[in-house]
Amino acid sequence: MTWINDPRIKVDHIDGSNQWDLLIDGIASKDAGMYECQVSTRKKVMRQEVTLHISDISSGQMKRNPDIFITGSQFLRRGADINLVCNASLPGQPGQALVWMKEYQEVTADSRRVFVFYEQSRGR
Repeated sequence: MTWINDPRIKVDHIDGSNQWDLLIDGIASKDAGMYECQVSTRKKVMRQEVTLHISDISSGQMKRNPDIFITGSQFLRRGADINLVCNASLPGQPGQALVWMKEYQEVTADSRRVFVFYEQSRGR
């Protein structure tokens, strides 16, 4: 497996949450393609894919940079920033590993996997 190391690409975690975001600053044509959020537990691996298409829409045609959630294909204009959100809400599944992929290659800003550890809430 080849890791993508690009200073424009960051994996960000929101403290206290199960949300891990893939942030891409100034998207370009080379960023187009299939992205995947992959969550591994001891029992199974879950994947969700989204295809990113880059178009030459002028900034006047686009009101703002949209938040894109892993729900299907989306289109953005070249040069926009993008925030791909993966919310891995799987209570009671300790030791999960969450990995962002682009075209079957691991995306990482610091050459390490992102691990998410959960504590099961009381009363659930």
